[in-house]
Amino acid sequence: MSIRKSKNGTYMVDVSGGFHPVTKKRIKKVKQGITSYKEALETEREIREQIQKNTLVTKKNITINKLWDLYSDEIIEHHKQTYINTQTYNYKAHILPYFEKINIQKISKQDIKEFREYLLVIKLSPNTANKIIILLKKYLMLASKKI
Repeated sequence: MSIRKSKNGTYMVDVSGGFHPVTKKRIKKVKQGITSYKEALETEREIREQIQKNTLVTKKNITINKLWDLYSDEIIEHHKQTYINTQTYNYKAHILPYFEKINIQKISKQDIKEFREYLLVIKLSPNTANKIIILLKKYLMLASKKI
């Protein structure tokens, strides 16, 4: 079984999805710190679904586009259409062109500071630049929760 109880009382889900057809590397996802057995079963089911649909997001293959997909799913459920439109525009106009070729794992505080300076150089107001930085931080926080 891929669900185990830790000594501290939380559950760990360990799912193996076979081997990647191209890279021949093992597909494996481990999620720890789950508080209930029911939640662990649900997490296991979701991971197996993602592996089957080939949509599993791991730390090794996360891109800015996958982050946007996760974030847009989140905001569509909880926000008005005008907010969604604004976030989509800011993503497509500013964040995507700048971070498209950068590995998300390697983004540092310095990269975010340089991005803010870039936004100011292209004549955005400091208020708008700060809002875009906040949006970027939301993406990165969501990624750290989901992965």
